[in-house]
Amino acid sequence: MHLLKKQPAPKLSDFRISGGLLTILVAYCASYLLLLCFSDFLPYVMDNNETWSNLAHAKNTYDYGISKNKGLADEACEYSGENPSAHPLVHTHQGNFPRLWATLLYFLGFQTAREQIAITTFTIGVMSLLAAFGLTRRVFGETVAVLFCLFMMTDYLLFAQWQVNTWRVWQGLFFFGALYLTHRLSRDGGRLDRWILLALLFLAIFYSELVFASFVWTATVVYAAILCWRGQKKMFLKIATVVTIGGVLAGVILAGQLIAYYGYTSMLRDAYYTVTLRNIISDPEKLAEAVKFMQEKDVLFLRNFANNPGVYSVTWLITSVFRGILGPWSPMFLILSGLGFGALLIHWIVNSGVFREEFLKLAYADSAASPSANRGPSFTQSAAFIVNRLALCIVWMGWCFLLLNVLKDYLSWTGSVQGNSRAYSMISESAINLVVILGAAIFFAWASLRFNYDVSKKAAKTQYLVTGAILLAGIAFVVSRYQSRFSSDWKSIWNLMMMPKVFPYLLVAGILGGALYLVAHVFMAGDPRFAIFSNKFEAALPLLFATGAAFLMAWFWSPGYLATGYLDRCCPIATYTMYLIPALALWGYGLSAKVWLGNFQSPLLQAPLGLACVAGAAIGAGTIMLTFWVRVQAVSVELLPPTFGRLMAVLESAMFQGKGLAASNYTVPAAFSTKSWGWNPGYWTENMAKNVPPVPLRWNPENLWISEKGKTLKYAQPEFYIFYDQPYSLNIGASRAESLLRREKAPPRYLNASIVRTAVGLEKSPFQHQLVVKDESRWDAWVIVRLDHKPIPYLGGGHPPAQPLSSLSVPEKKPFAKWWPDIHVEFVPHGDILIVGKPILEIVNSEIKKIALISARERLLNPGVENVISSFRTVATGHVSIPPDSSLKFVFHQDAPSGTLYVWQGEQLRVFSRDNKEASDLNNQLVLQVNEVLPKDVSDTPKQAHVRFTSQRVGANELAVTPAYAYLHSEKIPESGSCWKLWNAKNDGTLKLVSETTDRQAFRIHPEDVGTLILSVIPKDAQGRSGFEYFSAPFNPKTNGNKDKLDGLRKSLGVNALISKQ
Repeated sequence: MHLLKKQPAPKLSDFRISGGLLTILVAYCASYLLLLCFSDFLPYVMDNNETWSNLAHAKNTYDYGISKNKGLADEACEYSGENPSAHPLVHTHQGNFPRLWATLLYFLGFQTAREQIAITTFTIGVMSLLAAFGLTRRVFGETVAVLFCLFMMTDYLLFAQWQVNTWRVWQGLFFFGALYLTHRLSRDGGRLDRWILLALLFLAIFYSELVFASFVWTATVVYAAILCWRGQKKMFLKIATVVTIGGVLAGVILAGQLIAYYGYTSMLRDAYYTVTLRNIISDPEKLAEAVKFMQEKDVLFLRNFANNPGVYSVTWLITSVFRGILGPWSPMFLILSGLGFGALLIHWIVNSGVFREEFLKLAYADSAASPSANRGPSFTQSAAFIVNRLALCIVWMGWCFLLLNVLKDYLSWTGSVQGNSRAYSMISESAINLVVILGAAIFFAWASLRFNYDVSKKAAKTQYLVTGAILLAGIAFVVSRYQSRFSSDWKSIWNLMMMPKVFPYLLVAGILGGALYLVAHVFMAGDPRFAIFSNKFEAALPLLFATGAAFLMAWFWSPGYLATGYLDRCCPIATYTMYLIPALALWGYGLSAKVWLGNFQSPLLQAPLGLACVAGAAIGAGTIMLTFWVRVQAVSVELLPPTFGRLMAVLESAMFQGKGLAASNYTVPAAFSTKSWGWNPGYWTENMAKNVPPVPLRWNPENLWISEKGKTLKYAQPEFYIFYDQPYSLNIGASRAESLLRREKAPPRYLNASIVRTAVGLEKSPFQHQLVVKDESRWDAWVIVRLDHKPIPYLGGGHPPAQPLSSLSVPEKKPFAKWWPDIHVEFVPHGDILIVGKPILEIVNSEIKKIALISARERLLNPGVENVISSFRTVATGHVSIPPDSSLKFVFHQDAPSGTLYVWQGEQLRVFSRDNKEASDLNNQLVLQVNEVLPKDVSDTPKQAHVRFTSQRVGANELAVTPAYAYLHSEKIPESGSCWKLWNAKNDGTLKLVSETTDRQAFRIHPEDVGTLILSVIPKDAQGRSGFEYFSAPFNPKTNGNKDKLDGLRKSLGVNALISKQ
């Protein structure tokens, strides 16, 4: 093997002006300027939030000085510049070197995302490109280096979108810069400037994200070990020592900042909690202790406790390569580039001596010792001849298997094969198919011998053929099993890439050409004119091996973050060196065509027609490979355009400046754009439930990233709500591809959010949220809603239970509640039956004898909402101020309809139901004592058990009653098939079964059964097993009958408890 031999260094500079260097610089500047212009210089594809995080850190340091945060990243999500009590909220678990560059630009006056993205893309981005070009030009030569850089810079998902991210762009410079300096030191010797650069580079690397730092450190050390293995062990030790010293210096700097911020003891405690938090989560006391410490020290605490043990499996590791590293390239492009790359592998196997003749050589005599005329061929010669022909036949059989499996997979992509696992088997189960394949292989073998009669005359030729057969069989196996490696969720993307119909034919032609090209190289293995194939492959091995070892280190150390931080969102890590595969494949296609079309005689394929055929196959396969690369990028841009950042341009307008907001995802970009504050009330799972009413958002002070201990009520009442449809993974692209394949517009995903549905009138609610502006692009990527200025129940921290209007009691006040004198009332009728302007109820203040008359008013439609009709048109509202220690009386008019009464006292929301079927005074009035103590005989209902009902008349004697399932059982919806029962609670303590269903549809009940309704659920799990019954309202024996009646109820219902707390 020549792998470890030291190669002479080129005499000229790696960055000398040449045609290749000018090509990649012009291509880079042109393509990235086009990308920036297309996105209004705010490119945001899947996740560019780190650009705004850099800006946020810079602004906080600029506004409040380095003395507050001690140079640490201030993550406080408050950007007015006028609230020092909200700062700092520091991130202490690692350094953040890219933030220092952003801070420098900010102090120089470049304080917008547009400016910093443009400057960083064409400075740090160009430097990372030059480092990649310098490394690959030294290792592979200029042609391969140009192809490598062109493939890399045009990879939209795995490289380009991160090259315009002012944080992630540094990682390309870190990776290629470290390997370039390592290569120069090991090959050219150590100069002082190179050692200094290497140490400073690793100081910056380790003062950044630690997972990526461990990846680069491992890749550098392994690469140095390979290059310095023979005769340069001292150089390896020097390189390993210098890169480690850089990491140690970064740790010392970070430790000094932490000690300056909160002291040596606190630094140790913080480190202890950081390392052990996953282990102590099961201990509530320890977890509370850690949270209290973080809050006291104003340290950002992220509750990322999820740990999936499945990520440590070998299956997950292999699958990750075909998902986050190579997956976005598509199986079609990988097959075409893999065929081209396989030719280099064949020549390396032959020339490197991996398979020694002594190991694989079959028993037959040297062809030079021809049998004499008077003797027939010896037994060994005859056996060798037969084995040689069998090997040749096996080569072509492997080729046929390869094409067969690709055809089967294509049929699966297009839906022609449904649910047939045998379609992916390597060998067809049909005897007829085996006969056909064997016959085809024999025919191709015979045709091959027609090109060269002397195929069997070289003793080594048989082992070449056997090696090629094994290689083809392996490729066929990988292709046949790709469905288990690539995500089936992305199938719609691959189907879209195969449109229009010309692409399936191109794929078949490319695979035919690539397979013929590969077989031709099997026949020509050992040809000196293709020895350079072996050299290129051997040069790629150290880089690929070092990258693989580094990926294993990152996986072993932090597989969870590796998955969520990199692979799931197509962020490059091991992908950096994977561009060698298509670059060398295309180079091999081109060089082979040049050799075969040259004016010479091939010793193996002497017929000109054969030369022309394989040269044409190489040209065709290379051209089709490039065509699919362009197609992959075009579809990626179509499904995930870089225009999501235009939302930030909208938020920079005067309407939103200085206004607080809540957002459905990472809030920093939006809050920074408004120069105000923001928080994230919950991530996607709360808003994107399928086929069930959306879950309302909850106010949780822990979600607000500020250090202000009070977290006053203003933060609980943001003025705007922003819903992001941020394409954080390729699964979003797959759902969009499905809509394109169906030739229909995808429904906006933001309509699954309860607040947005309320704003556009698709969900009944007393709150007058208004749609302000929405994304007008193809994918409806975002929407902004102006929130109602009353205390918002969606952000109010839970709802007390609904009570019948006849009850004169009020739920017990929460300890943190602030009882304001202002009372706000809304009455929502059950159905659109109110008449505008008609009095509904009056509020009587017993102290000042002032009466507020509440009349119905029409609900306004929101501007800009097309084809949306309000689900209810009228609502009654009122507002009155009262002094403390006074009472209110709400008196309904006798003909007022049934409905729900919402009463707000400050931040407290109280919900009462009102039924019009009885005409008693007691049922038509309600008295609230502001400071009234909760009576002892009123049951305490868990807030998770509260359920809100809405009803609509669907016939003369029939009502459709629908529960708001989002309020049930900690917002967990039981599986479909669960039994849902609706009960009517009688005054004697009995329950009457009114209706039941198993599909969560509306209950159909008779108007006489309307009253105090109780919902019960017997949930079923995924296996169809029933659990115990949950009830949505209290059933207290103190107020609802004696113990005998209660026991009778339990017996009749078949449950052990009528009140269940989860």
